[in-house]
Amino acid sequence: MSRRWRLVLAGVGVSLVSALAFVWSQLPAYGANALLHPPRRMDVGTIPPTCESETFDGDGLELKGWRCHPPAVVRGTLVYLHGIADNRRSGEGIIKRFGARGFAVVAYDERAHGESAGDACLC
Repeated sequence: MSRRWRLVLAGVGVSLVSALAFVWSQLPAYGANALLHPPRRMDVGTIPPTCESETFDGDGLELKGWRCHPPAVVRGTLVYLHGIADNRRSGEGIIKRFGARGFAVVAYDERAHGESAGDACLC
């Protein structure tokens, strides 16, 4: 192999290692950005029959949600908190299950999720 090809291969190798090092060093920034700015799932579905729409104050932002009442005597209240890049719709099973057992349930879209205001999640 000639000296010229060795230099070309060495240059390509250095370029690849540099590119991989750069990508590796930026992975935490990409991960943090994905957590702070998750994709919004705007479809919250239809409101469950035992619930009413409500707007909650979230430190200067409006948080949209549901306040759900059990059909019988209230034994307590649960606050449903959804996961990242999700919304209150994922709490429908919780609302049904615990509402039948006498628990009121509050389910809302966290900041920068669903129909709530905000640009960044403070999860």
